[in-house]
Amino acid sequence: MNIEEILLDKKEMSKIMTRIENGDEDLSSEILKHIKGARIIGVTGVPGSGKSTLITKLSSRLLEKGHRIGIIGVDPSSPFSGGAVLGDRVRMKDLNRFENVFIRSISTRGKIGGLSYYTADLVNVLDAAGYDTIFIETVGTGQDEVDVFNIAHTIIVLQVPTLGDEVQIIKAGQLEIGDIYIVNKADQGPADEKIKELNLILKKRENGWQPLVIKTVAVKNVGIEEIINALDEHWNFVKETGLFKRKINSRIKYMLKQHALEKLDKIMESEVVDSYAEQIIKGRNMHEIVNEIINKVGGEYGKGGIV
Repeated sequence: MNIEEILLDKKEMSKIMTRIENGDEDLSSEILKHIKGARIIGVTGVPGSGKSTLITKLSSRLLEKGHRIGIIGVDPSSPFSGGAVLGDRVRMKDLNRFENVFIRSISTRGKIGGLSYYTADLVNVLDAAGYDTIFIETVGTGQDEVDVFNIAHTIIVLQVPTLGDEVQIIKAGQLEIGDIYIVNKADQGPADEKIKELNLILKKRENGWQPLVIKTVAVKNVGIEEIINALDEHWNFVKETGLFKRKINSRIKYMLKQHALEKLDKIMESEVVDSYAEQIIKGRNMHEIVNEIINKVGGEYGKGGIV
């Protein structure tokens, strides 16, 4: 049985995802050969802005139109136990009535940036399995959550009317990566003022795209059709301007970097670091130790992987 036949079975696909999250790089490489070019939509924004609700409403509408939808929800992990709530399946329970949807909740495993080390690899699994639209819901921790830019074709940034002032908005790194900005929960505050602020701040991107700003009340389905139209408009822009191929290259480069960083993190979490700390206290040069750690990644760990 080939890999594409295996991916038709949701249980087998889940097993493949688990193997990849546990570091099976050979399997990850094999999956990459079978990607079909799904539309990837990143959804980011602070906690409480309504990311899960918005994805649920958009997915329901797209599923009704005949799309196959994959969803990867990234939840923060405990810096002490490494555990996470992984609550996206609960928050998106309304999608259970559809057959052509697959939801995977994953933990950051301590990684910053809003994603896990293997988010891009799991996106590839869904892509190879024939899910034509894939949503990535980032952790939702704030302004520095921009890793999704390396994977998604289209990025939705959620704001809410009651969040901060315009100075805080200007600072946000997310203002530099979004393609569509949503002022959600528009019935709970001065949404029109927030929209006015965003339209003043947002400038045309270097690639020629002018970010769109849309007002919604996602829980009541207000503005959902407008977002779907905006997503289609940006998807056409991506395909017509050559961004599609550049984004695939960006995703692969990001994957390589994350695999290397994950190995480095495992080294830094090991007991070896304790001995290095002692050596620094006793006067050993930190530059020498850093080079030694790098050589470990490229040497013994590079040959067989970290186990």
